[in-house]
Amino acid sequence: FASYLEQARAAIIDHEDSLAALATANAYFDLALNIHPNDPELLLERQLTEAYLTAQQNFIDGDWDAVIDNLELVYENDKEYANGTATQTLYDAYMRRGRKSIANGVYESAIEDFQRASEIAGDSPEAKLQVYWALIEMADVYGILGEYEKADNLYHHAVEWVGFREIVQDTHPELVVLLDEAERYAGIEWFRTAYRLYKRVLPAEDLIYSAVYHDVQEGDYLTQLASQYRTTVEAILSANELADPGDIHTGQRILIPVLRGEE
Repeated sequence: FASYLEQARAAIIDHEDSLAALATANAYFDLALNIHPNDPELLLERQLTEAYLTAQQNFIDGDWDAVIDNLELVYENDKEYANGTATQTLYDAYMRRGRKSIANGVYESAIEDFQRASEIAGDSPEAKLQVYWALIEMADVYGILGEYEKADNLYHHAVEWVGFREIVQDTHPELVVLLDEAERYAGIEWFRTAYRLYKRVLPAEDLIYSAVYHDVQEGDYLTQLASQYRTTVEAILSANELADPGDIHTGQRILIPVLRGEE
């Protein structure tokens, strides 16, 4: 029993986010469970590993409900599981499900998902882009619903969260002027006017992003790379004109959008 546990844990030392290593660990957990099927610590480790591995396949398949069900369990027990890739994957699943809800006109569900995504990403001070996009998407939905005050507040927080003014003030000072105007109008409760001004500026991904190149190694997968570079799956897919999260392969050079100034 002890030997199986040692081998399981040894398999993932320095490879905590490796799907192959986690699958190996999972196999050893199964062997250990054959000996002590009711060991609570082992049962939990096995459950988390299985949930994570299943969720990664669910993500490739676009089954956002299943990803969320599996990874909320992991997140509740260990926010840093798989070097934080579990949390990244959960975030991106909420974001993608939220966008699907928008496409289907289910706006309240979209808001709930973007809100949850912002909470999850907000646990990490490094997750600036993740929080930014969750706030932007949520604000956009409130704008669709005509709830301009809520939209304005969220745009304001998004701007502050990533230091948007500092990023653009030297190259695009006119955008800083527009943001200041938006805040001025929001301050006098002209929320619709403020909203229109914010929309003239945001999301401005071409300005907030810088880019690095990554040569895909054996075992790399998209949510892992998004976590490693503190970006989002959607940003990587868009930058590389990829339609599917599974569309990367060993030896491929891909563009990774990152927050400007944090290359």
